[in-house]
Amino acid sequence: MAAVALATIPLAATTAHGRTTTPAGADSATTGAKSTPVSGAKWRDFLPLGVWEAEVETPGGTHTLSLSFDHRGKACLKGGGGATGTGHWYPTGWKTFSYRITERFPSPDGTPQGHAEISDDATQSGGTYHAKGTSKIFDAAGNHVATFEGEADFVRVSTTDPGRICRN
Repeated sequence: MAAVALATIPLAATTAHGRTTTPAGADSATTGAKSTPVSGAKWRDFLPLGVWEAEVETPGGTHTLSLSFDHRGKACLKGGGGATGTGHWYPTGWKTFSYRITERFPSPDGTPQGHAEISDDATQSGGTYHAKGTSKIFDAAGNHVATFEGEADFVRVSTTDPGRICRN
């Protein structure tokens, strides 16, 4: 399964009362949504925009995993051992979202050693989210070698410049 890029995603959410809301910083000219305030809610309470970190256990050991999500639906990953990845995220409901990322594993000299196809579903609660999903591991030749189920709890470390994970 190859990573799929989304050109744009809607930045609006529909409340239980059928009102469409647009998070602060998004404008209705680009989203096509009418901006209606939700009592006390801020975009960061129900959209995963920003940079997130978690300590994760993998077959290679425990390391810090950084993920970022931008307003266009782009997801980026920076993991242990120089691993990086890109993919997309999309909202699946109020305070829930999913992401698909292809993570690449380099050797110390930069030669590709393989990749993982990550498919997670997440539930957000303000500045944290819980992810649960599957990682399919492939060797450098593209052969499927393992599948892992996993869960992780992420903490938002920044609401600005989510693209920095993609640039580093």
